[in-house]
Order: sequence, then C-alpha cells, then structure tokens
Amino acid sequence: IETTDPTKPLFLYIPFNGVHAPYQVPEAYTKGYPQLKGNRQKLAGMLSAVDEAIGKIVSTLDKAGLRENTLIIFSSDNGPVLNDGYIDGSITELNGHTPLGPLRGGKSSIFEGGNRVPFIVSWPGTIQHQVSPALVSQIDLLASFASYFKFKIPNGEAIDSENHMSALLGKTKQGRTTYIEHAGTLAIVSGDWK
Repeated sequence: IETTDPTKPLFLYIPFNGVHAPYQVPEAYTKGYPQLKGNRQKLAGMLSAVDEAIGKIVSTLDKAGLRENTLIIFSSDNGPVLNDGYIDGSITELNGHTPLGPLRGGKSSIFEGGNRVPFIVSWPGTIQHQVSPALVSQIDLLASFASYFKFKIPNGEAIDSENHMSALLGKTKQGRTTYIEHAGTLAIVSGDWK
C-alpha cells in the first residue's frame, strides 16, 4: 500500500493456496503444532501462514490510516476436505478435531459441511460485530457491490447475483430466500429446508 490518502480507492484480491493440496508450508509454521503429525501438522501450519498474512494486511492498512475506510471479506470456496481420495491421513489423523463442527459432509459434498463456508465481513466503524443467519453467496458480491457503488449491471449479465449489501453490512438478518447448490448432485435451499 503506497498511499496514505484514504480518499483513493484500493482493491486487493488474494487467493491463498492454503489450506489446500499440495501441502507445502515452511517449517517455521508447523513447529507450533508438535501434537499433530504428518499432513494435519502441515494443514495447521498453512492456517497459521494465512492468519499471519491477513494480519500483515490489516496492520499495513492500520499504519496507512486506511482501515476505517476499508471493507475486508474473508471466505473459502468449499468446506473442509476429508477422505477425498488422497492418502493423506485426513480421517485417521483428526485426533478428535472436528473441522465440520456439527455439520456433515465436506468438500464435493451436497451436505452443509461442503457448502457452508466461513464468510467474514469486517469494516470498523461501519459494521458492528455480530453473527448473522442471512444466507448470502459469493456470487452475490457482484450485485451487492454494483448497487453500493451505483454501477448498473448490463441486462442479461450476472443474473444469479442478488443484492444483499444490507446483510453484508449487518443492517438486516435477511439474505437470499433460495439458493441452488451443486456438488455432483443438485439441491435447492429454501428457508430451513434443502
């Protein structure tokens, strides 16, 4: 970040490799997890590396005086990978850890564990800390930002994207009413039903 002028727009997109195969992480990140072995230790180290990188971004924004004027979104493309065909100890090395929490499934599964992913939105001074039940998809970012920045999406484009900027900003707990999922099987989510 080369500017300290908070009036200049800034866009930064970072698609982290971690946590994803191939499991490559410097040893400095895995040392903090001696209780884990093999790939579980590498995955924990990759999480630490991602966490550190995000911390550096936030710290840099703070130092530049841009944090209060910056919206940060962190998300994932799928749920955790368990038993996906790799011989990587994904099940045997869990050692009591439940990466899915109370959900079932995982990556490439139509169950909630495969499709419900972290979606953290942060904008100090604009968004209050809260957990929202609003159903929002990453495809909704396009229509939401277009609306917020008063950009007209051409007719026939981004037809699946819905404007849920109010939900992203924590002003409403309402999001999508329906959502179509695909992971080898099609499913429609509507309210509390799939």
